[in-house]
Amino acid sequence: MSSVDTPTKETLSLQAFEDLEMDQQLLRAFSTIGAGGATVGECLAVASHIESHQPETWVTHWEALAEQLESEALLHVKKGHTVSAADLYTRASMYYYCALYFENIESQRRQALNVQSRQAFLAACPFLETPCEFIEIPFEDTLMPGYFVQPDTRVIERPTLILVGGFDSSNEELYLMFGKEAVKRGFNVLVFEGPGQGGYPIKDNNEPSYFIPDYERVLTEVVNTLVARPEVDPQKIALCGISLGGYLATRAAAHDSRIAALITNTPICNLWNYFKAFFQQDGIEQIPDFSLEALRKLEADKIRPMEKNNLMAIFTRFGAKTLYDLMEYLQAFIVSPQMLTEIACPTLACLGEQEGQAPKQQFTHFCQFIQGPLTQEVFTSEWGAEAHCQLTNTNYFGIKAYDWLTETLS
Repeated sequence: MSSVDTPTKETLSLQAFEDLEMDQQLLRAFSTIGAGGATVGECLAVASHIESHQPETWVTHWEALAEQLESEALLHVKKGHTVSAADLYTRASMYYYCALYFENIESQRRQALNVQSRQAFLAACPFLETPCEFIEIPFEDTLMPGYFVQPDTRVIERPTLILVGGFDSSNEELYLMFGKEAVKRGFNVLVFEGPGQGGYPIKDNNEPSYFIPDYERVLTEVVNTLVARPEVDPQKIALCGISLGGYLATRAAAHDSRIAALITNTPICNLWNYFKAFFQQDGIEQIPDFSLEALRKLEADKIRPMEKNNLMAIFTRFGAKTLYDLMEYLQAFIVSPQMLTEIACPTLACLGEQEGQAPKQQFTHFCQFIQGPLTQEVFTSEWGAEAHCQLTNTNYFGIKAYDWLTETLS
């Protein structure tokens, strides 16, 4: 597959690899440096051992670095150096998560890396500067994992931000990239993984969970959990959707009047149109149908391993068995104009100026129909923030978004 408009590709590049996807994932690791999720030296040291177009080398070396930091952290715990231990465990968590990106979406090794990422972050939690509580939120017959983070230990009502992640985010990465800046400004922050995301548990029939279009069902349970907590001001609950979370949060805000403010980065109202932008102009509709099982059997001379894994991830996370099933299911992910008119709370719509034509069209459509107070923020290359979700300058996103939120909820 080639693309003429890739909505999630970055415009800045480290040029560390010939492989653009690897380069962008290294940039993604860099994006957590300011929040303590990585260091420049460790990232560059790993990159020097990775071979372009060889995903196994990516997985192996990131995993080895994570194990090294985790072992070092344990030594510091035994010596009572808890600040150092927290730093090391946090970075180990992110490096385990970096490792799994190029691992087979269906492999046991990938599942193990996901678990190790969470365990490392949980080991850091008792030593973090701000209280970070692991929680589980009931949804249907399962529990959604999450973290509730407070600015300090006082039990007082505070404004609370729910961060809604995207296609391949984890709780830990989402908190470091986007949540920590909100906590610094006095907000409680809740991150969680719902159907289709991160470490959300498999169903009773051993089928993995997958994204659902009516995501308001999920967010209703999340808000119910929050309003029951004494640390939460029920009149000041905000939603922030990142990447695919821009669809999930928008859909939820259209159905829950308890949401006092909405941040969407970027707005997605029609996931099918957004998805089609990854394909050439002749369209995905022209591709003959094929099954997930057939995709599994394709050899490397037919499709690049990383492209194969990415496509398998899309099938899996949306519960599709064939390409045409996937196409049909994605068309159910709609926030209609009527739904948009139901969003009466103050809204901040965000866009990177270099995101591509499809995101820009959805941004315009979203802003056209929102009825409540609307603020638009287009992030530019002047700040190095023009990429999808400001991956190259999440700190600047925090400045613009959370200062807006502070003023909005004051």
